[in-house]
Amino acid sequence: MKIGFTGAGSTGKTTTLELIKDHISIPVLPSTTRQVFERWGINEDAQENMSPEDKWKLQKDIFDNRFNTENQAGEDFISDRTLLDNYAYCKLRCYLAITEEEDNELKQKVIDNLKNYDAVFYFPMTFRPVPDGLRQANFTFLTIIDSIIFSFLSREYGNGYIVPKGTPEFRAEYVLERIRSIQTRMSFGG
Repeated sequence: MKIGFTGAGSTGKTTTLELIKDHISIPVLPSTTRQVFERWGINEDAQENMSPEDKWKLQKDIFDNRFNTENQAGEDFISDRTLLDNYAYCKLRCYLAITEEEDNELKQKVIDNLKNYDAVFYFPMTFRPVPDGLRQANFTFLTIIDSIIFSFLSREYGNGYIVPKGTPEFRAEYVLERIRSIQTRMSFGG
């Protein structure tokens, strides 16, 4: 079973995974974005001062890292981010540097990647982000990321769930119930 969590930063994906990981038998793939930032020796805010070409190199590195991580993960996992998330950040951060051909190549990889999931859980913007020194906390920026993700999912993916507003525990229970339902359906060949 392959499950993807998608949404802008600070929407509760990692918090939900932390709450459900002991109740499932599926390996969790963490977001690899922080690893790439560490390798580059920067945080997300540092991109503001980068040239468009360097932003593109960084975002492409993040995208490729996620792509490779999922391809090497095997048959079962829950991914704390999807290529769609990384694409949305590429699209917004790199609009000055990315060519139409490169954009189309990334889009196709995202479409192909989404087909691998048995379900995708979309975490919409439901609260204002809290700055943590690494992630982008600009509400307008994250709202644009959110709209890119939602628009893409609406056009290209049918096996999705919109995670409702609520406490972290409520959201975790919502996700857990659906994962169990998917597991049951798959065990009966459906």
